[in-house]
This record gives sequence, structure tokens and C-alpha cells, in this order.
Amino acid sequence: MKKLISLLSIFLLIGCSVEPTPIYEFELNAGLELDENGYYHLEMEEGVTQVLHKFEVDTNNPNIQMVHWVCDTYYEMDYFGYTELVPIINESSYTYTDGKAYTMFGPHSEQVGDTVMVMVGYTDTETLEVYVLNFMVVLD
Repeated sequence: MKKLISLLSIFLLIGCSVEPTPIYEFELNAGLELDENGYYHLEMEEGVTQVLHKFEVDTNNPNIQMVHWVCDTYYEMDYFGYTELVPIINESSYTYTDGKAYTMFGPHSEQVGDTVMVMVGYTDTETLEVYVLNFMVVLD
């Protein structure tokens, strides 16, 4: 009986001393106009082959994190007689000490009229919590 009470006391003390996993606000700053349907719009410049735009996320996490960026649109590039599919987004970046990470997005003029789905996320290196955001960009 004494062992049972001792074990219960230990479990209660250990259980009460565990701190909850911190959850951080993960925020996107697309730097683009948002329409009533929740789509961002990137104005493509006429006569320019490729338009570059910078996206920013704020992890609000005090630890430096690797952030991954993925989109569903590629550019077909001829490279020494071979055709290669090249992503139109830089696929990874790191946060600075302020919790912000940046990437470059570079659609091409022949993609005008397309809607690009972008997904950005990271896994917290300390808590292993996964954070993901998706958003759509219309190439006008």
C-alpha cells in the first residue's frame, strides 16, 4: 500500500511539473492585394520575361527555424538540349532572430492568367510542432 501511495505521489508531481508545449502564431505577409475570395493578385509586367516578388512569414518563434516553400507551378527551361522543370519559388529559407523568413517568387510571362497554390511551413526544432499555411496567387 505504501508503494502504491509513493508511486501515485511521484506520478502526480511529475505530471504537474510538465509545461505545456508553446504554440506560436504563424503569419503570412504576402505583400499583395487580397480579393474578396481570399486570393492574392500579382501584377505581371508587360514585356518582362519574369516578375520577382518577395514573400514573408513571421513564425513568432524565438528560435531560428528552417522554412519550406512549395508551389504547384513550374517553368519549363531548355538546358543544353534537355527540358527541365524549375520551381518558380525558392524552396527554403531560415528565420532571422526576429522570427521572420523570406523567399522569392518568380513567375514567367507565359503564366499570366494562372492561379498558383503556394504552401509554406516549418517544423519547430524544439517542440516538433508543425506549422503550415496555404494561399493562392492569381497572376494578372
